[in-house]
Amino acid sequence: MTKEQLEEVTDFQVGRNTYGSVLFYGKTNLFSKFVSDLDNILIINELSVELYPLGWSEDAIHGEDGGRYLPKIGEGLNKPALVTLERCYPKDKDLQRVYDKKKISKFEEKLRKKTQDMGAQFISYNAEFGQWKFEVQHF
Repeated sequence: MTKEQLEEVTDFQVGRNTYGSVLFYGKTNLFSKFVSDLDNILIINELSVELYPLGWSEDAIHGEDGGRYLPKIGEGLNKPALVTLERCYPKDKDLQRVYDKKKISKFEEKLRKKTQDMGAQFISYNAEFGQWKFEVQHF
């Protein structure tokens, strides 16, 4: 891709195999100082996505008060996105996957509540594949 194309990537998606992905809606400038260090800016782990984790750039995240600084909403990757997390299964006390329909239904309700508590919008849960999707307006 050319530099001009990388400055306006539409619906930029980043993923980690078997963990999940994030699709950032709209145009993203991959040369922005808030995107250029992608390996350290966006961390996708088991059942979690972390954007702009504490310590990713000493210059960019610490305000005058020493607190964490995120790019303004709409800047960098701090914008609407679809988050997909993989391998989200209900488990028993021995951490084994549960196949009981009632427990799966209860687990989905927990995911819906967790999504709401995050201020996100629940999109779907596929129990067969353990895929949980939700949208965020920003991070």
